[in-house]
Amino acid sequence: MFKFNNEYLLKAIFIIISCLAGVTASNRHGQHLAAGRPLVSIYSSSTSGLLDSSWDSISPINLENALRSSSYNVVRFAGKAVDTPFESASSAFVIPPLTGDCIYTDVEDIEAINAFVRSGGLVIVHDSVRRPRATQDLVAAILGYSGSWDHCEAVAVNAAYSFVTSTSVARDFLNVRWPTRLEGARVQLHSWCKHEDPNAVSYPLYALGGDTMKAAVQAFAKVGIPGAVVWLGYDWQGGAQQGWDAMLREVINAFVKGSFHGPVDASLMDKHPLRLDGIVDSDGDLEDFVRRYLSSSTGPAGGGVSYGGYFPSPQIPNYPPSPAPTIAPPSPSPMLPPPKPSTVAPARFMWFHNMTAHGVQGILTPVVWFDDADFASQLNLRYNNSKLWLVNRSKQPSCSKEPPCGICQRAWYPYNGSDVAGFPNRTVVLYFREPVILKRVTILEMASIGVEEVFLLGWPAVPIPQLGLNVTRRYDNVTQSDVFTKLTRTRLSVCSSKVEAVVKPPRSDEPQRVPGLGYDQTHLPPFFQERAIGGVGIRLRAQLNPRQVHTQIAQVLFSGRVLYPQNPGEYAPYPRPRSS
Repeated sequence: MFKFNNEYLLKAIFIIISCLAGVTASNRHGQHLAAGRPLVSIYSSSTSGLLDSSWDSISPINLENALRSSSYNVVRFAGKAVDTPFESASSAFVIPPLTGDCIYTDVEDIEAINAFVRSGGLVIVHDSVRRPRATQDLVAAILGYSGSWDHCEAVAVNAAYSFVTSTSVARDFLNVRWPTRLEGARVQLHSWCKHEDPNAVSYPLYALGGDTMKAAVQAFAKVGIPGAVVWLGYDWQGGAQQGWDAMLREVINAFVKGSFHGPVDASLMDKHPLRLDGIVDSDGDLEDFVRRYLSSSTGPAGGGVSYGGYFPSPQIPNYPPSPAPTIAPPSPSPMLPPPKPSTVAPARFMWFHNMTAHGVQGILTPVVWFDDADFASQLNLRYNNSKLWLVNRSKQPSCSKEPPCGICQRAWYPYNGSDVAGFPNRTVVLYFREPVILKRVTILEMASIGVEEVFLLGWPAVPIPQLGLNVTRRYDNVTQSDVFTKLTRTRLSVCSSKVEAVVKPPRSDEPQRVPGLGYDQTHLPPFFQERAIGGVGIRLRAQLNPRQVHTQIAQVLFSGRVLYPQNPGEYAPYPRPRSS
């Protein structure tokens, strides 16, 4: 009898110990404040390629200081590269704004973060500067979403307003004392992001004017998972902000106390339907935009058919202004024998992504093509701030993105004599020597906000003698539907922004078959005659403050497809991303 009681007693003790251990394990993120300062980990690897201090060295420091000022015990996670284990006892894991070329899931152990969130942890993420879609993909990877994003678009950059909390949705996420407003710092706004995973739930916590399609802070969760991800649109370059600090404390402290248990269902997404009219279409990510901008060289331009368009101007002595280096004209290509008849059918179209234009307005000729024999001589006519830098594929612009914001010699801005007859003042026009269907135009704007209008010119926009085309289009030929003034602007740094125009009907592309027999660049199918583009113009607003640094255009990139390309190799360096 005594032995029987001992066995039951031992079993009872074992059950009690197991229950206590389970409670302790499930509440490891709910550390008691009285036991010490809550533990918060911050990603800080300098070797993984995720954080580039030459691009932004201040944001991670400001973010870490803000966390320390809130009395958290902040520990740095140096990452997989130095074999540092992830601190799973943290209440929150913070990833600063990513400024490198790499993707988190490619260089770090995403499974450790998955496990952290599945056990009730909080992950805080920010925008990725060089890879605009990297953050939303990271959110999906952390929470284990299946499928793709239905809607998740960068819609604007705000620098002047306060953000009013979307109270009803915010309290669906956490019932805490949300600050009423956040300071009007420069913030990247996104649409309310919705994933196709039926168990995915997202919460726009703060938005511009209460418009949930202009969210500054969003939270993400998944049915059955007690952890969450919070995406902040503020990059902390402006330092600590009272409202942002308070909001961050409320969220982290809620996870410290174990207040979040995860959604029981995804009905919230049906309760608040998305207003899709507020989303700007942005198919085909622009993740390599900044990488190309930072690069000092590009891939080969590709040889082939010569398009000249105009007889080369007489040789001009090379007198580049000091201290600019002298650029020698390229050696003329040797004459090639006539090509052998090919048994391969010519390409009917080719996609391209983030490609510079073929030509631009010249000083001595209506257009200068990027591979003209006298391109260097033409460039030396106006070396500093020449329009020709925008199509120079041998050496891309390299302009400082750090303050103080000044004039970059390899970026164009409206100087005396840069205006061209037939177009508005402060306008640059870029040309294509083959018909293209554009999806988007992406502009690198420097120093200050100034791009006011983007307009399209039909095909052809300038004479193409090799094709027997002798048409010149001016601004008077532009229809209202080909003018874009509602542009999407995304801040890349203190001194640079990405300005984007998405081509819409009637010029927008559609999944239409490109016929082969009987059509070519001089005789396009009717469907494409209405859509083909031969030029794109960019107009800047007038400089209101003479003391302000001029707005400059450092780069213009195009994405779309070319019809009946004569030299497919010319488009090979600009392949379409697999995801588009």
